[in-house]
Amino acid sequence: MSHKRRIVIRNGTVTGFADEVNFAGLTVTRFDKKRVSRVLPTGRFQRGCFLMLRALVSDESKAAAWTRLWRCHWNVKIDNESHGPFESRSAAILFEKEFIYRQGKLGSPVQFGGSDEKC
Repeated sequence: MSHKRRIVIRNGTVTGFADEVNFAGLTVTRFDKKRVSRVLPTGRFQRGCFLMLRALVSDESKAAAWTRLWRCHWNVKIDNESHGPFESRSAAILFEKEFIYRQGKLGSPVQFGGSDEKC
């Protein structure tokens, strides 16, 4: 299953996966992020450490980058439903993106700043 970048731009709203949307070189006056899924380690102890650490640091930090390199099994949680386990984080992310795209979440209404906009 090959991965394609999928970015939807409608009514001034950009919708896509965080690792595929890049605003470098642009002036952005407002930026909101909405998470629709989580990729988490399957082991209870490792998942707890992951969640605690990620709650304390930004997604762009070195600590967050380090957690992405953990060699363990990963689950994907979408809409309170767990999928997996996957042998690697990259396999989990590939599944996550394809599943979300098939659900139509990249083109569905989302809540940004109190208004209901179609993305």
